[in-house]
Amino acid sequence: MLKGFVIAVFGLFVLITLLSLLLPSRIMIARSVDINAVPDSIRAQVADLQRWKEWHPVFVNNNSITYSKIRQGKGAYAEWPSASGINRLEITAADSNVTRFTVGRTDMLPVENKITLLPSATGNVQVEWSSLTNLKWYPWEKFSGIFLEKITGAGYDSALAALKRRCEN
Repeated sequence: MLKGFVIAVFGLFVLITLLSLLLPSRIMIARSVDINAVPDSIRAQVADLQRWKEWHPVFVNNNSITYSKIRQGKGAYAEWPSASGINRLEITAADSNVTRFTVGRTDMLPVENKITLLPSATGNVQVEWSSLTNLKWYPWEKFSGIFLEKITGAGYDSALAALKRRCEN
């Protein structure tokens, strides 16, 4: 009976692992908002990490964040502790319309992000935040990818709404 139980558990593990291989390893999440402001004012908020404390929920009222000496552009970073370790947000590329950055910890693959400023049909500026998450092959990571949009999407919406309020006032 014990042998049958072990075989059944092993078979279930193999089945779950094989099913997880059918799930994508890369998850893209995108959110956008129209902001009635000049592109330069929006760009100033996004490009300078120290100004994120004026609109990004993680940075607002967080006194444990340390910033690099470089405030903006490639190489600028911010670090803050959490229960899971030290989080790091680092700008990897920036130009007039796109700011690319990674967010991660030592125990996870970095999440690639970009904030893009686009002209909107309404005459406003459309700000799009997209993230690309690379998942490891582990079944629990692949299955967690199914819920990733529900978990992180609200945070992107909240940050963009706060950026909109900040830039329009």
